[in-house]
Amino acid sequence: MKYCVAFHGGPTPAAQFDLKSYTSLEAWVRAVRAEQITKFARDPGPVLVRRLSNADYDVALIGAMPERNNIENYTPRLMKVLGNPPVVIPTHWDRFNVPYSYSQEPAVRRLQPFIDEVKAVSPRTRVIVAEYFKPIVLE
Repeated sequence: MKYCVAFHGGPTPAAQFDLKSYTSLEAWVRAVRAEQITKFARDPGPVLVRRLSNADYDVALIGAMPERNNIENYTPRLMKVLGNPPVVIPTHWDRFNVPYSYSQEPAVRRLQPFIDEVKAVSPRTRVIVAEYFKPIVLE
């Protein structure tokens, strides 16, 4: 956040977008989320922060690639901001660069720590791992 505030703060913030009044990225997301929920109540329009909330949605598609570990507390922080959605479908975890006939088992094993992270912070959340060419049925 400190790099964002350095760019979007001070006497002339870049793009007239001033972040210095927010204590964290989470505080900014919550403020924008609250404003957008009020402004666009029940409107399914393409508002990014609203799309990242569970204000109207019970399913979160979350990037679960190993690089998430480069972001401090990625999964717990994201789950908290999303309000611990009832269903999480991990994305970007599969071996996309091999033919569909190849096993995804190595990627599924690499995905297990993400599933464990979700369950640790939100035990009631159901994690659905998609399989190629099989529909996901939500009840």
